[in-house]
Amino acid sequence: MPKFRAWDKEEKIWLEIKCLGLWGDNELWYLETEDDKHYFEDDLGVKWELLQSTGLKDKNGVEIYEGDVVKHDSIPNPFFENTNFEIVQARTGEWRIDSMRGGSVLAFHNHQVEIIGNKFEYKE
Repeated sequence: MPKFRAWDKEEKIWLEIKCLGLWGDNELWYLETEDDKHYFEDDLGVKWELLQSTGLKDKNGVEIYEGDVVKHDSIPNPFFENTNFEIVQARTGEWRIDSMRGGSVLAFHNHQVEIIGNKFEYKE
């Protein structure tokens, strides 16, 4: 079963997901939080964003989610030295560490990366 977390773009807070409402062909309809707030599909991407877990953990044992920003000091390429990467999902389905300079498949590196923030709260 996929695991998710959600970000409220207006309040700038993480939402504790109580349940996700699906309908039709398993299309997301709404999200309900632990404090009984409802976020509807029409506002997805505008007022809130849903982010999926990669199912992998960083070198400190912290679960890695889509949108996390990671540091990877051991990529043996001076072009990537001191580069931070964002976790994204490729169209082919694999999770990647990507930056403006390029990237790689996360599963090859997850034990070497460290989460340093996420795309909402991290400022380089």
